Amino acid sequence: MRTLLSSIAACSLAALLFSAAPARAQLQGGSGESVAEAARQARAQKKGLKPVKTLTDDDLAQQKLAALAAASAQADSSAKQSSESQGMPSSARDSSGALSPQEISKKEAELADLKKRLAAAQKDLDLQKREFTLQNDQFYSSPNYSRDTAGKAHLDALQAAIADKEQEVDRLKAQAAELQELVNRAKPAAEQKPAAPPPT
Repeated sequence: MRTLLSSIAACSLAALLFSAAPARAQLQGGSGESVAEAARQARAQKKGLKPVKTLTDDDLAQQKLAALAAASAQADSSAKQSSESQGMPSSARDSSGALSPQEISKKEAELADLKKRLAAAQKDLDLQKREFTLQNDQFYSSPNYSRDTAGKAHLDALQAAIADKEQEVDRLKAQAAELQELVNRAKPAAEQKPAAPPPT
């Protein structure tokens, strides 16, 4: 009788455990689905967000150079507009509207001076680029270059100076080309040298 009671108790206990197992599996399956759903929602939210851009010193330097270039371009355009609005004095033009010989020689002298300044600026630019290359090589050959903030600041200053000098050279080139065109148009066709014949 004892064995019968113990076997009935064991069977009822087993039946109870087996009936509780599917209920526990349903609970776990439900929470598994909710975790998966939460992960999907989190991914969807991340896709909707724009990535945050971290500004670095290089970004700030580029913005500064862009602002300087824009200011220089604006100054050049306003200077060009003012010179065009002023025009040439009427006494400098002859009856046909062309420049007088004195005015042409004055413009040629200005052009020669401008070309000298352009050559000097190009030479300075070349020297600055060489200095930057030398300083850059020295900076990065040091084993502790990542901690040398003064050296990095010096390189950045050299780079900014090079950018400024390049803008100056470009501005001088544009002025020289404009003045050369003005002189070429002002000279009578007879004064201009004929083109050399092609070699035979």
